[in-house]
Amino acid sequence: MDKNNILAVLEQLIIGQHFQCEWGIEWNEQQHYFELIFQFSLPNPNGISFKDAFGNSISYTTIPYETSILFYDKDHLNVEHSNYVNSIPISHNQGIAYGELFAIVKYLKHLTSSVRVEWLDYLFDSPHDAYFEICWNDHDFAQIKKGLIEANRYNSAPVFFPKNEAKGGLY
Repeated sequence: MDKNNILAVLEQLIIGQHFQCEWGIEWNEQQHYFELIFQFSLPNPNGISFKDAFGNSISYTTIPYETSILFYDKDHLNVEHSNYVNSIPISHNQGIAYGELFAIVKYLKHLTSSVRVEWLDYLFDSPHDAYFEICWNDHDFAQIKKGLIEANRYNSAPVFFPKNEAKGGLY
């Protein structure tokens, strides 16, 4: 594993946390960003009808749900509005601290672990025309990061976007 490559580091951190969902990383080299995507199969025991992202009505016994986090090079991409749980800027020159990435993964483990419970609450307690989504909570993330710092488990060594060797070492 390249200890300076954010994609390799992130993959190892996620594998180490044993996420209980499908996940993947999609790297867009030309646009200088990558998405960390989470996919869930959520139960729909009563066959309630929902509208998908395209406005189609679905009433499967298992509802597919996908959400993602955007990591982007703030020196090359300007993110104004997004449909992500969170958008995380990373400096091309300074990278992102390994500890910050570790805190993000720990927080995402907590967040994704609660999806089924939140889904069932939504399914039985909410009007079904409301949109189901999971939300990033800055305070909860800060608590995880603070805990890592206090336990001396926060490593400030930077990790960076992958380099493209075909472009002379620049990505």
